[in-house]
Amino acid sequence: MRDDSMGLAMTVRIEGAVGNPCELEFTDFARLGDQVADVSEFVPGRSGGAVRLRAALAVAGLDDEATHLTVEASDGSFSACVPLDAVLDAALLTYREGDAPLPDSKGGPVRMLIPGAASSDIAGVDACANVKYVGLLLATVGPGHDTRPATATSHEQLHQQPGHQHLDAPAADATVSNKLDPPGRIFWDGAAYTDLDQWQRIAAELRRNDPVHKVDGNAEFGDFWAVTRHRDVCEVEKQHDKFLNTSRSVLFPLAAYQSQEEQGLVIESLVHMDDPLHRAYRGLTNDWFKPGNLKKTVGTRVDQLAKRFVDRMLEYDGECDFARDIGLFYPLHVIMSLFGVPESDEPLMLSLTQQLFGNEDVEFASAERVEAIITAVLGFKEYFDKLTAARRAQPADDIATVIANALIDGKRMSDMEQLSYYMIIATAGHDTTSSSVTGGLGALLWNPDQLAALQADPSLMDNAVDEMIRWVTPVRHFMRHATEDYVLGGKKIAAGDRLLMSYLSANRDETVFEDPDRFDIRRHNADQHLAFGIGVHFCLGAHLARMEMRAFFNELLPRLEFIELAGDEKHTTASFVGGIKNLPIRYRLRAG
Repeated sequence: MRDDSMGLAMTVRIEGAVGNPCELEFTDFARLGDQVADVSEFVPGRSGGAVRLRAALAVAGLDDEATHLTVEASDGSFSACVPLDAVLDAALLTYREGDAPLPDSKGGPVRMLIPGAASSDIAGVDACANVKYVGLLLATVGPGHDTRPATATSHEQLHQQPGHQHLDAPAADATVSNKLDPPGRIFWDGAAYTDLDQWQRIAAELRRNDPVHKVDGNAEFGDFWAVTRHRDVCEVEKQHDKFLNTSRSVLFPLAAYQSQEEQGLVIESLVHMDDPLHRAYRGLTNDWFKPGNLKKTVGTRVDQLAKRFVDRMLEYDGECDFARDIGLFYPLHVIMSLFGVPESDEPLMLSLTQQLFGNEDVEFASAERVEAIITAVLGFKEYFDKLTAARRAQPADDIATVIANALIDGKRMSDMEQLSYYMIIATAGHDTTSSSVTGGLGALLWNPDQLAALQADPSLMDNAVDEMIRWVTPVRHFMRHATEDYVLGGKKIAAGDRLLMSYLSANRDETVFEDPDRFDIRRHNADQHLAFGIGVHFCLGAHLARMEMRAFFNELLPRLEFIELAGDEKHTTASFVGGIKNLPIRYRLRAG
């Protein structure tokens, strides 16, 4: 960062993060000021620079790994190193007394205050009085402020000051696993998925250096192996007799599973089953979801809904939040039509799905995470119990009737098995497709050459849809449980160990996909993605998802005269199923 009027560049480093020290692109963090409506939400009861810095670190996934913040001038005139616990435990970055407020956070000096000590007692601190705070960006100001040289302050000197606690020592509110296993955090912390560039950088490093990575010391989620390479995920999933799904096939808090078990609410859907039970239950609807039957039963309806929702874009007068206004509701309409239920029930279904899958995101979960999961399951149970009773009394030509009246070995499914079947179709059937449609449009907007190519050659649509799904990978993981000792990627997996299949990482595996971080609708092997899984647990609704995406983009692209981003996208805080939750766009569309 350089201020031409002063001739100095400022370097900001965070030590203790990925690499030591790690130079970060604070220009990326500067955008966060626009993305966070109320930064006080990150640290209740605090305000000012400390909150904004906490927000930046949290979104970057570094708030628990970072230990020190270093600010240096390029000409060596000053340098200061400050423990981040001092920054985050008090308003260390504050405006200098008597200075006018920073207009729109774009000017004015700040001074660095260390809690428990006078700033004049700490060498190098006052030298930072010529630093200005620009949103989340530290940079030098112009002439007229004190730029006297300062002696660099060592870590040891700062630690000796009153009120300082070394971050290597356990803090009262620290999560132990963050210190023991920083890379593993990307798999269990939903906040890590809000910055997918950073997430993918860490995942790529793991694929190169530790592809079957042990994540341990976490009391909330328990120990597990993170499987990050494409070939290792395939190796596990193709051996469904050695690696079982079990009822704990998702990395949810252990307390959530315990609470479900205590209340008799254990989910028993297809993704929680193993053979022979899985084979029998999948057979109930397997033919229903085959391409030929889908084309015959819902193909026309999907095309109609695609046109309806592209038409709806005309109602927003050329500007909308595509994720919220279109992307959420188009796949939801499709799924609800499969069940044969009224559109008036859609808000309830959407709310319950977001609470189940988005329980880490404060925007969707109205309660603590474990409580949110239980509340969502109870809500689904109440809704689908009524639907079951109605379809048994009056069968219809829909999938709800198939589930309500299904027999396994001559017997009806248990209440929880039936509920679970409804839930997996209702939730995964619309939430994942919603993320793929929205993320696919986002990828086209970020890569306008690909958008132009697809508009010019609609025959590329099938491959483009697979590339969109690879790019988004809305289902981030599933868990598997080893039934025997096994060596995977050179690591000794013990019987009983849990393995997290990281589809998001596997779908960016550079040994399978050339230049994997490039969105390419002509990618020759786009269909080798693992977003739908592989083997006996291959996604039941994969053909329907592809049909919906093809229908939507085949309707949208020929009518699109102009489109651009109208703001920054935001991602859900979710470690299981997630994607873009806000995609503001500006466009011009022809009437259909």
